[in-house]
Amino acid sequence: MNELMKKFIGKSIGPGMFMGTTWETYWKILQDNRFRVDLKYIPRVLAAACCSVTNSLVCRLERAQFESKLTKVEVEPPVFVLGFYRSGTTHLHNLLAIDTRFCYPNTFQVFFPNTFLTMERIFASVWGAGLPSVRPMDNMAVGTSTPCEDEMAIGMMTMCSPGAGYVFPRRFEHYERFLTFGGMDENEKGRWCSAFDLFLKKLTYLYRRPLVLKSPSHGKDMYTP
Repeated sequence: MNELMKKFIGKSIGPGMFMGTTWETYWKILQDNRFRVDLKYIPRVLAAACCSVTNSLVCRLERAQFESKLTKVEVEPPVFVLGFYRSGTTHLHNLLAIDTRFCYPNTFQVFFPNTFLTMERIFASVWGAGLPSVRPMDNMAVGTSTPCEDEMAIGMMTMCSPGAGYVFPRRFEHYERFLTFGGMDENEKGRWCSAFDLFLKKLTYLYRRPLVLKSPSHGKDMYTP
């Protein structure tokens, strides 16, 4: 598949941020936004719905297989790469990821945080064939195994993420509050923390090494007036 075809498919039917979310989470965010979706994005809505149903089924299988094992996992203190957007944090993250003393969340894992323990070996190469070879915003190489921001994973798991504001721009300010936790209620904070803890435990279970994490949103104090 050439780059032009990948770009076309991504823009026309690509589920994007909803690639790895479950049906329950997907349905809730559609409800929260009163199903206000422009007609030209309906194919993407349907593609995301199909993905979310599959994710829900596989997620149940993964929980049954790994839940008891994950409760025993102790996450070592991670190394956080902090910095403003477009300041070079991706390059630094890539460099730190070379150090074999650490591990990192890769692109497949952050897009499929609910199911990667089960699906990565089976599905990563197939899914990766549809990825562009470079990121559109900075021309950096991208692939299923390249380091990626964990913020994407939390967004897929909970939608308590500023990234959701780019999908539903009419409510951008509503989702921007997840950048600093300002205005979040206790339920939302609990969901975010539980998802983050689970994602790190799954990575630790898989690699058994300290994590190197990078997401500008982790520098929340930088955004607080």
